[in-house]
Amino acid sequence: MPILTIREVCNINHWSIGYYDVDDSGEIIVRPNPSQHNQTVSLQKLTEAVQQKHQARLPVLFCFPQILEHRLRDINRAFQTAREECGYKGGYCLVYPIKVNQHRRVIESLMSSGQPHGLEAGSKAELMAVLAHAGTRQTLIVCNGYKDREYIRFALMGEKLGHQVYLVIEKLSEIQMVLEEAEKLGIKPRLGVRARLASQGSGKWQSSGGEKSKFGLSASQVLQLVDILKQKTGWTACSFCISIWARSLGTSVMLPQVYTNRLGFMLSCTNWG
Repeated sequence: MPILTIREVCNINHWSIGYYDVDDSGEIIVRPNPSQHNQTVSLQKLTEAVQQKHQARLPVLFCFPQILEHRLRDINRAFQTAREECGYKGGYCLVYPIKVNQHRRVIESLMSSGQPHGLEAGSKAELMAVLAHAGTRQTLIVCNGYKDREYIRFALMGEKLGHQVYLVIEKLSEIQMVLEEAEKLGIKPRLGVRARLASQGSGKWQSSGGEKSKFGLSASQVLQLVDILKQKTGWTACSFCISIWARSLGTSVMLPQVYTNRLGFMLSCTNWG
């Protein structure tokens, strides 16, 4: 079968992004770094070698950590370029949601890549896995999802271990638990806020935005949150405590008018301080 036909049948050009291709003999090959065309591995030959050396039975799962490292570099480079083009002076750190793939080798490959990144947990189980992989290395950790007191304590203990742990407030009831547990442990928590915007985006996840969305605080609830923090710790400590504004409309494509509304909301948040 001609190579071009194989590419069409497997639809390689659609999903491979240069990491997979077909060689002259018609075998599927892996190219961990798409910019280096000569560095390839044949999946057929790799499978045969594993069967001969380890007497492995099919199916066999192959992991290519070089692809993960290359993707990390590409994402960091893209954001660095965007920051330079837009004159953005703030910092940037890629955060990997562990729910995407909790496989140990995947997380270990990310942690040993040498590329700056953080980890995101959406549950107690995920947070325990994140803390285990972070080890003694200072790591940015973002905590989302449902939070009970045990989850909050785990997150605060991560802060005590030297990590930068952000507890993202998604319900107004969470702030009291965070402040109480932080006071018990003698820790000043890092807080984020998931804001529920009145405007709704477009796309597959558009239902995650708008007034009727399940997650996040409305503008009035954000004001209530600020009042709670002012009463608890004083305004100076409060403004320092809220370090990030975690906001998301999923993977929606933002309409121009929605983007303008979000920008106005963020400017208002900035002016509060």
